Amino acid sequence: MTLIRTLSSLFQFRHGTAQPDDIKWLSYHIPKTAGSSLRQMFYKEFGRSSVYDVYRPDEAKKLGQGIPIQVTGGASIVHGHFRPHPQHCEFFPKAHRMVWVRDPIQRIWSLVGHLLDLQWKHPHYETLHKLYISKGIENQQDIVERIIKDGSIPYMVNTYTRYFSAVDIRDFSFVGSMHNFATSIELLNKEFNLSLKPLHRNSRTRAGIPQSLGNLKYLMEHEYSLVDDYL
Repeated sequence: MTLIRTLSSLFQFRHGTAQPDDIKWLSYHIPKTAGSSLRQMFYKEFGRSSVYDVYRPDEAKKLGQGIPIQVTGGASIVHGHFRPHPQHCEFFPKAHRMVWVRDPIQRIWSLVGHLLDLQWKHPHYETLHKLYISKGIENQQDIVERIIKDGSIPYMVNTYTRYFSAVDIRDFSFVGSMHNFATSIELLNKEFNLSLKPLHRNSRTRAGIPQSLGNLKYLMEHEYSLVDDYL
């Protein structure tokens, strides 16, 4: 009880005080794994005020480091771009932990396409521009191949390795597959008595992923070994 009271004092919200037990779900959104669609499903199912989005870099960084953040009162779901941390189980003792995964090479392909579309509107585009575009390497396939072969952008190549370094993927309450989205949602609903309705995923594939990129899978075995069983 002392621990709960202490933790409760850390979560003073703009519109009331949240108790640690109020948070029922921690939803970890790895970029380009249908997290945006899932967020909209949460809004529709539970109401906008029940979902606290963690997309501001300062909040995501703190929570990913196991540092408490302020969350809007009335929230029952915390969802966003924060990394798993063992401390989260102490912050939110009643919360289930959810994460979604995608084929590692397809995720890189989608992310590069996203950056090429947004260009300077996205902070990570600067890295692509510096390493490749400024040198005349502008084709999406060429950029993805070089990222994988050179390991030039570690956060893209080692995403799952880094993401699940502090909390094993097997410790999550639910791991969904972007490739079997509707089936995963059905399973999630059944296991946790929910009624989420699948929305159309914003899948950024452009003209499709070149088959030749599949030949680079051997360079990504450290990533596939973590998520293959869930894809």
